[in-house]
Amino acid sequence: MGACMLCRMLLLHLRAFTAALLAMSALLTSTAAQTPLVYPPPLIQGGGAVQLGRHTWVMPDRDVTLVPNVGIVVGRTATLVIDTGMGSRNARTILAEVAKVSRHSRLYVVVTHTHPEHISGLAAFPAGTIFIAAKAQQPEIAGFIERGFGGMARMSPFIGELLQDAAVRQPDLVFDREHRLDLGGVHVRLEWLGPTAHSPGDTIAVVEGDGVVFAGDLAPKGRFPSFTPSSTRAGYLAAFSRLEALKPAVVVPSHGPTSSLAVLAEQRMMLEAMRGRVQALKSTGSTRETTTGTIVDEFTRRYPTWRNTVPNEIAPIAQALFAE
Repeated sequence: MGACMLCRMLLLHLRAFTAALLAMSALLTSTAAQTPLVYPPPLIQGGGAVQLGRHTWVMPDRDVTLVPNVGIVVGRTATLVIDTGMGSRNARTILAEVAKVSRHSRLYVVVTHTHPEHISGLAAFPAGTIFIAAKAQQPEIAGFIERGFGGMARMSPFIGELLQDAAVRQPDLVFDREHRLDLGGVHVRLEWLGPTAHSPGDTIAVVEGDGVVFAGDLAPKGRFPSFTPSSTRAGYLAAFSRLEALKPAVVVPSHGPTSSLAVLAEQRMMLEAMRGRVQALKSTGSTRETTTGTIVDEFTRRYPTWRNTVPNEIAPIAQALFAE
């Protein structure tokens, strides 16, 4: 396998970080001498939490790759943190921000999915923190407990440093499809929306009363959805429909700016347009590779302002649609 192809596969699977990535660990070890990829430091910035509702704050990602939008929800007796950032350094930044808006010792943590920038800061949370997870997230959590974050750590020296002390533990509370968390007069409904949208463990957090939903990687604004090996068009459309049924005033994606329900209409329109073009090309005998190249070119020009990361987010979508 050439270096370019390895990088392409690594970038795709690191966003999924499913069992497929864990299976690549031996291959990644054999290529450790390769020149590391270059990323801006994926550090969460403290001191800039934005209040979205009476009980809800977000620490924005500031458009930095591998930094999530982190949620903080404060009730009368407890506080919930949504996503942990990458490694203990980022988690400590989150905890410092939590201390500014909450004085509660009772702390809960949930992750929208189990990719490293969302879960690998868990070890820095204080003893007694209650970790809640969807049942579908458990296989990936078990993989991290067994193997750690070696694949991601090799992305760059800085990322490797952030993940040196990263660890994951078994959740304290596991739910199948839904769990309603009482923070003391403030209720947060956790819902599993997997397994075939962004990742098998996709979980949203709905802050009742504030009209805010933390949607994970299911509702990006101004960027293409991240299709991973488990993703399907039907899975994403089902997630869109569920989010729309909740009628939130504010949609917080894992990455990128907060938005409204309008983002889901934009995403649905893009997917349907791409599906139509893929079907048309395939009907003429176009191969998977040729179709993918054509779609990447056309949709890069059709959505010139949408963020499209390297190698690109369009190709995996086109390939999934071709396979339908």
